[in-house]
Amino acid sequence: MRLAEGVLNCNVLLREMRTLGYRGGKTILKDYLKPFRSPRQPKATLRFETRPGECAQVDFGLFRYQTREGHTRLIWAFVMVLSWSRAIYVEFIRRADVGSFIRCHVNAFRHFGGVPLRCLYDNAKVVVVGRDAGGRPVFNTRFLDFSLRVGSDITLCRPRRAQTKGRVERAIKYIRDNFWSTARFTDLDDLNRKALEWVASVADVRLHGTTNLLSELRGWVNSKPAPVGQFSAGLDNRNSMALP
Repeated sequence: MRLAEGVLNCNVLLREMRTLGYRGGKTILKDYLKPFRSPRQPKATLRFETRPGECAQVDFGLFRYQTREGHTRLIWAFVMVLSWSRAIYVEFIRRADVGSFIRCHVNAFRHFGGVPLRCLYDNAKVVVVGRDAGGRPVFNTRFLDFSLRVGSDITLCRPRRAQTKGRVERAIKYIRDNFWSTARFTDLDDLNRKALEWVASVADVRLHGTTNLLSELRGWVNSKPAPVGQFSAGLDNRNSMALP
């Protein structure tokens, strides 16, 4: 049944099968699933590591779901990943506009307990509206004002080089495979509540394949404690907070 629905993520299937009484191991399940998966071609990449609190990567992901009446609907996921710890914040929203983008940043900073020194983005219109004659970015003035107020510098991927922010791209795929494939929700609030429960119980307690550490343990090393209460309505505490 789950295979027919396209659910091939071993961790998801193992989690569901355990609730049904499965006592086998993960290896035998992975071997069973191999014929159903397309072979992956390895690609050589150069990975850049950052210091705690230095950088986060941010992007939108587009997700589809079906209503009870059988209609297909689209919903956006705002995703922020702390570059050092790989800790994830995800929030589903109806509109990927600049107002929602800013609100999601505030919620993500509150979730993590601070603001990174810089955030890495692609060239989406909510961040940069174009380039001048010299090829320099022309920033969305509303989002630029927000970034200046919270003290997080804007860093852009090179045009047509979105793989520069590979951590958040992989996080969106991880959310799609591990959370979205089994998500059942009644409304947007219910979906976001379940998404954060998944982050706390699954994503941030997994052994990360690259760092070989738990995101939860690697993530909360913070030399500048930043209580959520430091946020003001005007977001004026520039450089007052740091993230792992």
